[in-house]
Amino acid sequence: MSESKMTERTSAASNAHEVVRAYFAELEAGRFDAALRHYSADAVGTLHGQFGPARRDEVANYLSELRKAFPDLSFQVLDLIAENDTAAVRWRARGTFTGPGTFMGFRPTGAAFDYEGLDIGQVADGKIQRLDGYADGMTIARQLGLMPQTGSIGERAMTAVLNARTLIARRRSRAGGT
Repeated sequence: MSESKMTERTSAASNAHEVVRAYFAELEAGRFDAALRHYSADAVGTLHGQFGPARRDEVANYLSELRKAFPDLSFQVLDLIAENDTAAVRWRARGTFTGPGTFMGFRPTGAAFDYEGLDIGQVADGKIQRLDGYADGMTIARQLGLMPQTGSIGERAMTAVLNARTLIARRRSRAGGT
């Protein structure tokens, strides 16, 4: 690889690192409207399985709504690596579901959560163009009391009901029903 190509790649990686780090620094500081400053006008953000794809103002609104549900919401960057125009961030989020806001339609349970996730951001012209977030929704739901704990009676009962529903649907299908 030529020296100019290597310099170009290093510069792009440095830029991606700096832009994504600045965005997460604002989240760590509790400024949940950070997307308005760090996303490009046509950027797309997605928290897979929970939210998006969404424009920057929708991302900022989503984070603001999270703050209403979890007033003590905090983020911490654990690792950040960048290559070319892409940066990956492993983060930790913590909070207590005390409201007054709701979370995914659920009213506050008073429970706390503490989990890690991963965001992958693509950067161009000093702004985030795309941010894809990945978090374990089941762990979050279990910590917040929205789903039964692993191995609990509630989980076993829920599994039995879902398995019964699947068996009934399969029998109906075989019988030519709907």
